[in-house]
Amino acid sequence: MLLIKLMKPLFARAARRALQGRLSTRELKQLLREVWRNYDALLPGLPAEPTSGARLMLHLSAVTVSIYRALRTAGLSEEEAGARTSQVTWLVYEQAAMIPWKIAGLFTRDPLGRVKITMDWSMRFPYTAPGYDMHYVDAGDGAVAFDVHRCPAADYFTSQGLPELCVSAWCNLDHPLADRWGVELARGQTLAGGGTHCDFRFHKSQEK
Repeated sequence: MLLIKLMKPLFARAARRALQGRLSTRELKQLLREVWRNYDALLPGLPAEPTSGARLMLHLSAVTVSIYRALRTAGLSEEEAGARTSQVTWLVYEQAAMIPWKIAGLFTRDPLGRVKITMDWSMRFPYTAPGYDMHYVDAGDGAVAFDVHRCPAADYFTSQGLPELCVSAWCNLDHPLADRWGVELARGQTLAGGGTHCDFRFHKSQEK
């Protein structure tokens, strides 16, 4: 996928930051080569998806799995490899997610209003139906709420025997992102964590 190729430098910078002091320059170069070898090996087995957004998320899932497995090959424990992978994905996710957030700020300064605009756009891409099954729900005034009943990424990580990696390196990143957005996220369950759905409930931060 072309976009993944364009994102390689972004992942490389994130890996250098996340692994600074843990791996030498030579080891980091070897790690990055291993990451992309792993990714290439996973490509033939990626499931078919009906939308470009879902396909992109599957490719990013494969990159995440590849980073984790490369770190394990480099000798890191399961716990540390998972934590370091999460650091890498956070550095990439934060940059990507802040782009629509900043654009939404041109329309409103209200944090929840910006969340709603950002999610409206995100449901058009990359979280497009029918690849994703997600819809808004009523959670009362002062909340932007939606449920996710199908997530290709959660399905893929589970198929790779790594649902816990999906939770730590993908799902859990929504909480620090909410902090960056100036709101609070309450979520009781996720698909990757074994729930029937992901229940997103964004509220205004109590500190605002």
